[in-house]
Formats: sequence, structure tokens, C-alpha cells
Amino acid sequence: MREPPSSSLIQAVEDIPFVTPDTTERDVAERLAAYNLLALPVCDERNRLLGAVTVDDVLDRALPPDWRQRQRPAGRTA
Repeated sequence: MREPPSSSLIQAVEDIPFVTPDTTERDVAERLAAYNLLALPVCDERNRLLGAVTVDDVLDRALPPDWRQRQRPAGRTA
């Protein structure tokens, strides 16, 4: 959290961007990048929290399914 310890919880979360279940994958990725976030809350039309989408989720969707099985370039061990 980047809010001072004296802040209330409502103050800390009222300006956090969120997405809805029908937000496009591209919009999710753009919001994560624009706000430099690791995750975004997913809320319904009544602003109830449904879950979260993370940077890892976006990468998993953007990369081909077999990206982990591909051969690593020579000289790389990690």
C-alpha cells in the first residue's frame, strides 16, 4: 500500500482501478501497464469483488501454450 498508515481502508481503495468480467484482455493488459500494477480487482455491476486478474494471467493468455517447452537459446541456464 502506498497510503499513509493513518488513512482509512476506504480512502486507500476508492481510487483503485478495476475491471469487469466483460473487460477485454487488451484493456486489462493496458490498465495493468498504465498503472504499473501486478493485479486488478474484478468487480460486478454492483461493485462487488468477484476476483482478481494478475500480470501472470495476462502473460499466460498472451504467450503460446507451449512457450515453456520451447528450447532455450544457447548459453542460457535460467
